[in-house]
Amino acid sequence: MPLLREQRLLLTVGLAVLAYAVLRYHVVKSVPWEHFPLYTTNKVFAVVGLAGLVGSRLATGRERRQRYGFAGLWCTTVHVLMSLLLMTPNYFGKFYSKSGQFIWQAELSMAAGVLGEGFLLWLLIATLKTETQKQTSLVPCLARWTLLATALHLVFMGGAGWLNRDDWTAAKGLPAITLLAFGLALAGMALKPRAAATD
Repeated sequence: MPLLREQRLLLTVGLAVLAYAVLRYHVVKSVPWEHFPLYTTNKVFAVVGLAGLVGSRLATGRERRQRYGFAGLWCTTVHVLMSLLLMTPNYFGKFYSKSGQFIWQAELSMAAGVLGEGFLLWLLIATLKTETQKQTSLVPCLARWTLLATALHLVFMGGAGWLNRDDWTAAKGLPAITLLAFGLALAGMALKPRAAATD
């Protein structure tokens, strides 16, 4: 069964992000390959989920928007579940204080992430309830709020590293995936679909 256009695009994004993640983390930064199945692929699901959300906002036609949106929600949910397994001081020591609790940046990042997931679920419910309607915008402005929550999640998670020269040196100038995803979230908020609709 041939893949739909939206599926091919998101698969291409996923493979590109996977290749970049392998290069940046395993090849350049020498992250052990034993962390590939969860730590590395988690980043891929996160970006593909975000790409699906952006696609659902910018695509024309209700069916295309839904295909992007459902794929984005699925990948984002996988990302959330993987992150719950990884969220320990051994993986993300920078998020924890000496007492073993989250630092304030981590708390804000997680709070924004939870809000973003909540907005996605709200969009899903609205989509299912309006399945027979012709409107293009499922919930006014909610896609932008979801992208804003995602952008804040990324800023508080990785923003300090984006400005750290040592981090850039260690990665040989390759930007963090959080920074790339932040740019994608901003683009998703700034760009407008070709169809005359608001969301």
